[in-house]
Amino acid sequence: MSNWIPVKDRLPDPGERVLVSNGKMVMEAYRTIYGNWERFGARLFCMEPIEWMPMPKGSQDEENEP
Repeated sequence: MSNWIPVKDRLPDPGERVLVSNGKMVMEAYRTIYGNWERFGARLFCMEPIEWMPMPKGSQDEENEP
């Protein structure tokens, strides 16, 4: 089962860091309050995301859970 969410179905909250994909490439990005996709404060011009997923939890995140 895929955890990818099509951008046509739902978008992440503005400012939420997520993984995005255009079907060929995956990178971390976030949406601005204006609806633009950005990474490190710069607009994504290299790809137009078609799907996204929440950032996976790291091993340190799992160690800190109650």
